[in-house]
Amino acid sequence: MDKSELLALLQPTFATYGFNGASVARLAAATGLGKASLYHHFPGGKNEIAGVLLRQAVEQLQSKVFVASGKRNSPNERLAGMIDRFSEYCNDGQSYCLVALFAQEQAPVIDQPAIAEQFAAWRTVLAQCYEADGHKPKAANRAAASLVNTLYGALLMARMTDEPKLFLQAAKRCKNQLLN
Repeated sequence: MDKSELLALLQPTFATYGFNGASVARLAAATGLGKASLYHHFPGGKNEIAGVLLRQAVEQLQSKVFVASGKRNSPNERLAGMIDRFSEYCNDGQSYCLVALFAQEQAPVIDQPAIAEQFAAWRTVLAQCYEADGHKPKAANRAAASLVNTLYGALLMARMTDEPKLFLQAAKRCKNQLLN
């Protein structure tokens, strides 16, 4: 097995148990490898694995969700597309966002200032879409923050209650507000 295959097997363990609950024994069991073999692939152990998965999560969010694509679409259509892609990323509310999960636990692999910077950059992209739709800068920033807060809050509630429909309902409301 190569590292990318191992990471695909390891990610669900972190998503299920969080950083603190993802013991090396659980991680090894998820791959079918012994602990020594897991350390062979990841000498830094759990911290190294989590760090790699965190970087992958940030890259996925950046490239698949927050990059304003489809410049021919209206700003609101781009925002609605972002909501759809975020829904796909978190499996319609059935999966955690590792960035948020690790930040919430204050996992040692988290660089809090870098994560805060990343979320600020994503809010800026969203605010630009709102501004392109005619919102004034302050209103655009508030709307962007509200959208991120709503989606991440709904995702947290969906995961805490094991009711993904809470996330889906919030995402649908956000899209309806944009497109109607």
